[in-house]
Amino acid sequence: MNFAFNHVKYILYHYWEFASGIWPDPKNDENVAVKGLWLKAPFVDACEFAAEVALRVKRCGLDGLLVETIFMRNGTRSEDDVAKEYHIKDVHGRVNRVVRYCADEINIKKDYKAWCRENRNKAWCRK
Repeated sequence: MNFAFNHVKYILYHYWEFASGIWPDPKNDENVAVKGLWLKAPFVDACEFAAEVALRVKRCGLDGLLVETIFMRNGTRSEDDVAKEYHIKDVHGRVNRVVRYCADEINIKKDYKAWCRENRNKAWCRK
């Protein structure tokens, strides 16, 4: 499956709806590019998208756990709350790294740490 950065963010923000087979109403979200997300039966696609993103997030080690904590457990939590609770700096940067990894279809089969090493000179992948 091919995802753009905004697709992954959209699926994460609406993870429980997708996992339940429900398509969120894109009219309620501003500045989200969701074109091209649905291709087959809406129920199947929504679940498949949630499962694929969850699988990719799980490959990301501790950074993936941050994403799970923020988006994929009993409601969305703010990055600031998670940073304070777990005493972790740069939660926003770590979350963005995971989302970019999940959206990188060409390199998705690479190990997350190796992918970060290859992209470490890019501004969004530092730290």
